[in-house]
Amino acid sequence: MANPNPYKARLARALKRKPGDIDATRRRTWAVLCLAYDEVGLAPDADRRRNAILAYSQVATLYAKTCEAAELEARIQALEDAAQWRDGPR
Repeated sequence: MANPNPYKARLARALKRKPGDIDATRRRTWAVLCLAYDEVGLAPDADRRRNAILAYSQVATLYAKTCEAAELEARIQALEDAAQWRDGPR
């Protein structure tokens, strides 16, 4: 018998997941970016080189967005700390 309320099951699974770690994602993305760069130089033919360049550009875009998110997270944390310091402990 199918679950009569699958929404609650999906919500429970989502709550079990751990939040993402931006720094770990940035490090992994950098490693993949290095692999893609090496693949561009080692591609045996034009089609594989074109695919490697496409992969490299996509990963580079992802890396840039991840770095931007990490920077925004640091700025938000600094603003929250400044607001807490100004307002005092709550």
